[in-house]
Amino acid sequence: MSTGRSFRDVARNVVLELFAFAVAAFLILAFYAPRFSHPSSFLLGDGLEQNVPHRVYATHAIQSGRLPHWSDATFGGYPFLSDPQSAVFFPPFLFLELIGWIPDTSARFDALALGFVVAAGLGAVFLARTLGIRRTAAVAAGVFFALNGYMVNHLSHTVITSAIAASVWAMGCGVLAMRFLSLSAALVSGLLVASSILAGHWQTSMFGCLALAAGCCYLILRSWFAERSLPLAWRRMRLFALIFLVGVGGSLVQVLPTLEFLRHSTREKLGLADALAYSLPLKQLVGLLMPSLYQPLVWRIPRENRWELCWNTWGIDGAWEFHFWIGIVGLALAVYGFFVSAKRPSSWFVMAVFIFTLVASMGEDFPVYRWLYEYFPGFRQVRIPPRMLWVGELALALLIGRGVESVEAVPRWPWRLWASRFALLSIILASCAGVYLLLWALMLAGSWTSALEMLFVINPQYRIGIHRSEADFLSDMNQQLVLGLAIICFTGLWIWGAGRLRKRGRILAVLAIAMLWGELTLYGICKNTRVGEPGFSSAITPLHALITEPVNGRLHTWIPGPWERNTGEASGIPMTVGYNPLVLRWVNSLRPLEEPTNGLRNRENELDVWNASHVAVPGNIYEQLLPETSKAVKLTTGTGAIYLAQESKNLREELTIRLSTPVSLKRIYFVTSAMGVALEPDGTTVGLVEVLGPHMAEAPFTSMPLVLGSSTAEWKYDDPHLRPRPIHKRPLAAYQEKRDESSSVTTYFLSSLPVETTAPCSAVRIVSQLKSPRFLAVSHIVFEPTQGEPFSVPAIAGLGYRWVPSANPNVWVYFARPTALGWCWMVPQAQRVSYKNDCRWVKERLGDPAWNPRQLVWIDKKAVASDDEVAKRNAHSPDKYVGTVEVEHPYPEYWRIRTSANDRGWLVISQTWYHGWRALIDGISAPLVRADGPFSALHVPEGTHVVELRYATPWFWLGACVSGVTWCAALVVILLRTLVRRRTNLTDHVNRDALRSAAL
Repeated sequence: MSTGRSFRDVARNVVLELFAFAVAAFLILAFYAPRFSHPSSFLLGDGLEQNVPHRVYATHAIQSGRLPHWSDATFGGYPFLSDPQSAVFFPPFLFLELIGWIPDTSARFDALALGFVVAAGLGAVFLARTLGIRRTAAVAAGVFFALNGYMVNHLSHTVITSAIAASVWAMGCGVLAMRFLSLSAALVSGLLVASSILAGHWQTSMFGCLALAAGCCYLILRSWFAERSLPLAWRRMRLFALIFLVGVGGSLVQVLPTLEFLRHSTREKLGLADALAYSLPLKQLVGLLMPSLYQPLVWRIPRENRWELCWNTWGIDGAWEFHFWIGIVGLALAVYGFFVSAKRPSSWFVMAVFIFTLVASMGEDFPVYRWLYEYFPGFRQVRIPPRMLWVGELALALLIGRGVESVEAVPRWPWRLWASRFALLSIILASCAGVYLLLWALMLAGSWTSALEMLFVINPQYRIGIHRSEADFLSDMNQQLVLGLAIICFTGLWIWGAGRLRKRGRILAVLAIAMLWGELTLYGICKNTRVGEPGFSSAITPLHALITEPVNGRLHTWIPGPWERNTGEASGIPMTVGYNPLVLRWVNSLRPLEEPTNGLRNRENELDVWNASHVAVPGNIYEQLLPETSKAVKLTTGTGAIYLAQESKNLREELTIRLSTPVSLKRIYFVTSAMGVALEPDGTTVGLVEVLGPHMAEAPFTSMPLVLGSSTAEWKYDDPHLRPRPIHKRPLAAYQEKRDESSSVTTYFLSSLPVETTAPCSAVRIVSQLKSPRFLAVSHIVFEPTQGEPFSVPAIAGLGYRWVPSANPNVWVYFARPTALGWCWMVPQAQRVSYKNDCRWVKERLGDPAWNPRQLVWIDKKAVASDDEVAKRNAHSPDKYVGTVEVEHPYPEYWRIRTSANDRGWLVISQTWYHGWRALIDGISAPLVRADGPFSALHVPEGTHVVELRYATPWFWLGACVSGVTWCAALVVILLRTLVRRRTNLTDHVNRDALRSAAL
């Protein structure tokens, strides 16, 4: 009979536990109800730019039977498996990779993102339960933790939310291990620590591990003072060590390669300014309670903009990195929970954790984070101090659980009464301080608008009356203040009731959950959720999807920014750039700029060496009305201009634009401007235009000077900040260009030349009359034929760029480059150069007209002992050198190159140099050296040879062996102990029933 009752009690408890978890999950999903309206999607941001391509690439690689050690898609080649954010071995991701499930649509990725948020919330419920907090109160803790501003802001950043989820569950298992001296719980906690590290965001994992370590140390000390038993304390210390031993051992497969990568990356050591970037500003601290003091409330935001985290914010720029609201209800319940459980040392510990993380997050205003940066390992490699606030908000969640629990449990009445008094006093004092600040600002400013602007408009570029009307601003502020006052009143009533009411505790607990959920929903509803937008149906974004011909080299963009840079991992189109936190130093310092080359030799040479066979230009199509006719022509403004100057090593003096088919012309238009001519008078000649016939060697048909005041003008003519102001007239403008908010306005001007002949025209030559550093900038040539419609040709056509059709030219326009060097090429000579100071020597000489990358390769002087050694490997007769290559590159980690040369020389590979690469020539190992900055080269003897390049992630196999043994051993021990415990429990029940039967 007792066995039956025991089983029913266990079953009932299990059902109640599952019900609590189900309620928490339901409330979290209800918060994201707008996502379930059709069509809608989460705003991905970093999710689509990093996490989706990583998952697609890793899954395709594993499904093809290989590990994704290397990727050709970004940065000229990238050690993919060494990047922690690749998260290949994070257990949920590894399972999905093995079964071939790819989150390559919004529906799939949103399910993944939301799943990690729910897991984090349920982890907080689990942690609260392991600390003895009752079920309803644990639900309150889970709801608060899953729906606060931190989680909403990082919704699509799955490497962060997954690391948080694993860390919180690890904390719960760690508490069980410390409280009940459970070896199985310690092993599970260690595996969850390993999972947190494998999730990919080491900053988040580091904060979670520190919190877990601090909590375990507290429990060990607390148990020691309570039990005064050295053996028990020693056992807990061993379990504590085991947790982190398993955690580190289980993640070494990722840790060892990443630490090696980190040594050579831009994150080896950040400067203090970079580490403190986006610190939580003290002046915006109140935004944690009432975030709409710095931006409109959700119903005052246009429906199409409600997904934006910081729409029309007048707070500090970059607020999305610290806009982690907790709300008035959350803080008030946490304060009440602290006072009501003040006799418990753990409440003081948890409150200390919150205060520490809050103060450390304000790195610019307090020295705490600076001390961590100086003295604590790991903090020199990460930035954005507010990212540790998730630990503080987890601490708040536990205090909220303590507060809600106090009204549900049988109370210690005096403590509830005094806790409510202290909590109400705290609320009153904080409210009085806020009123005092408002009145003080009103006294200084003289009007409510000026007072509120002085206190809350922090962005120096934000202007009330320009960015937001005065009436709208006042209404925004008044509504938030009134709403905040109402929330304070309701919360105060709840706290008063918690201190006075001896019955109906369950109702008060449920009401607390409803208040928490309601306020967090008020501030977070629709954030990061685009209602009415279906999201993406393919992981291949427009940059890669719209080009209509195969890219036989790398694709380079002429617009700065991270977006669509990693899509090559899904599309198979390699990019010159990428979007990852870790970048090799020698790649970061020499990667091509994402802007038009303007014809500079160093920029063109750079793209040649990077094998940039195509460029993508944003589809900024401008319709230019031609003055001598009623017709208009389209100009691709994103192509920039070609700079022409005399006596310049880095610029051409003239530009010739050839037509594919000679055309009889009526008129030619020129879109140009000039730099450095503001003080030149009208009539100054800055260039000469010549129209050439089919036989270009003959005299031009006609010519025209480009003169200031009538043909062109100073390119910053319309920039109000230009000093001194131009003294020549302003001719007819074509279009203006402004690349970003910080750049000045550039104006291009329109001039025309009538062609007084019916003979076909084959080319136009423009010659600069300006000496460097002044130059003539040519943007477009517009041809008006005698028959047919006018058409424009961008100036980059003069460099041999060929227009490639785009599936949607309003989004992206493409051009093929004629001079890309290919994936590999043979070079007769090498020169030892210094690669110090971020390859300064190489960067300064990229624009040297005397340098031909097909004739000379610059190798790292540290790789070869002396110049004599290099000379022994250079060709005997460089002028007569002939070398050819045949390239096979079946997968990223392997190259097979057949070389043939009439002399000894060097093979250059447009592949990022990293020491995981090994070279073989006819099966014999050969040294691979850095070349032309970030790339690779090796000496190849005369004749025909087969060169093989193979890549293996440094330290991977050692880490994989240790991690494999750790996971297998831990899982086997957990399984065996579970089976033994079940058998022991069953035997005890049988023996107990047998004794009872004998007694009867």
